[in-house]
Amino acid sequence: MSDTGKFEAYASGVYRARYETPMGQWLWEFVNHPDNVIRMTTATLLGRPAAEALGERLAIQLHEAGFDDGAFTDRDAQMVGNMIKQVLEPQGYEIDQVDVRITSGALFTCATRYKRRDAFTFHVFRARDFREVALTASKEAIETLPSPPDGGRWRYDRAFSGDMLGVAAFGLVNPGKAKDDIRTHGFHRYRQERMLRAPRQQG
Repeated sequence: MSDTGKFEAYASGVYRARYETPMGQWLWEFVNHPDNVIRMTTATLLGRPAAEALGERLAIQLHEAGFDDGAFTDRDAQMVGNMIKQVLEPQGYEIDQVDVRITSGALFTCATRYKRRDAFTFHVFRARDFREVALTASKEAIETLPSPPDGGRWRYDRAFSGDMLGVAAFGLVNPGKAKDDIRTHGFHRYRQERMLRAPRQQG
């Protein structure tokens, strides 16, 4: 792996034996590589575990670095999770949820999801018409929501943090206005439009 510059020493703790192997040293450098830090923070902003963004690339680069197939163990995967924690927390991230299932990628089956320490958490409610959405700052706020446009009732969907995830996954057009509405009125209501499909290639 190419030189990544200076970074903090890894506090290996219970992973000391694994860290002191050539692979352990290599893994710490891998996790700290600037490109991989960007991948981890991007995955986090999209509401996915940071490790999910590294799995496929890690599998390829382990092979390129000359490590034998099967050399990467479950213990190594746990150590990488601990390394990710030590990289992200000083940058203002905190644990959002542990043991999040990873459905794509290699080497990891579940991992920890992080969020910005100052992130605003939106709670999502949907009407009978699934595209009618109400956002609040708490799950209990369902009691204060006005009736949905279709005359039914609101059903709790899920919670998420991060403006990027709101735009990409929930069709939130203006996250700033949504936060202001929630602070002022207790909720923000909108209609989630269908995502536009890319035009087909001709010829």
